[in-house]
Amino acid sequence: MESKVGENILLIGPGFSLEELDPNILKSTPSLYFGSSFHWFEKNNVCPTYWTFIDPNTITYFDTLINGLSKFDELPSNKGRYDYKYLFDYLKTTPPYSKDFLTYLFKSTTLMYGDLQTSKDFYKKGLSTSRGIKWFEGEYKNDVLPRVKSYFKKSIEFPQVICVNNYSSSYTPPLKNIPPLITHGPTTNTDKFVCYILPLVLTYFKGLKRIDCIGFGDFNNPRLFNNTSEGYGEFKLSYERMKDPLINLLNFKHISISFKNKDSYFIELENSTNKNNID
Repeated sequence: MESKVGENILLIGPGFSLEELDPNILKSTPSLYFGSSFHWFEKNNVCPTYWTFIDPNTITYFDTLINGLSKFDELPSNKGRYDYKYLFDYLKTTPPYSKDFLTYLFKSTTLMYGDLQTSKDFYKKGLSTSRGIKWFEGEYKNDVLPRVKSYFKKSIEFPQVICVNNYSSSYTPPLKNIPPLITHGPTTNTDKFVCYILPLVLTYFKGLKRIDCIGFGDFNNPRLFNNTSEGYGEFKLSYERMKDPLINLLNFKHISISFKNKDSYFIELENSTNKNNID
């Protein structure tokens, strides 16, 4: 289980700094996107190479914007959702994705998600979704996920291993090729960049020498598309807990990391990792 993207990959997050990215970079550099909205990509007529998620609820935003407000109440997944009013108001001023963009997406982007995102052990492993276990076991697995998958070039479901407050599996021969998902315990939120995205990228993509990032660690501004800052405090605590082990892992793998948003909360990773592969 591995994939080759060359020596460099661009990681794109939901932060405000995404507006500063030159979209032409995506035409020559493999990229992985973590976020709920594709409007920046549609506006700039580009697509990421990969899209990934961890909370199953994330893909309902994409699902909703396939048709927009016109069919919002026809989707069972939208009824009773905790953010119904916010999303309904959002769709009043936000058009659905165009058919041209969806066609482009289907030709260009691969959807990636872990096997825990479809497993009956999702909740048993300490994970959760804001929509609840009944929705997860029913509509999400049987309806929402298959429908969303149909809009992408292909889908990759990769195996995962749970690690608690460490990256130990990355050093263990039987597990080192399985992406770790880091948890802090059942009641502690994790920062998805250091606990899900980087562990995935460092394990799944072989031959990497450099990771570039934008849209991650923008904790001085709200998220670009929904103007919220929810969870930032917990994300900072999660990062501080994992910072040193992550720096050790990056150096162990001889992979450099760089942030295009130099005010990223994670900039210390750039300053503390191996510089041999930075131009």
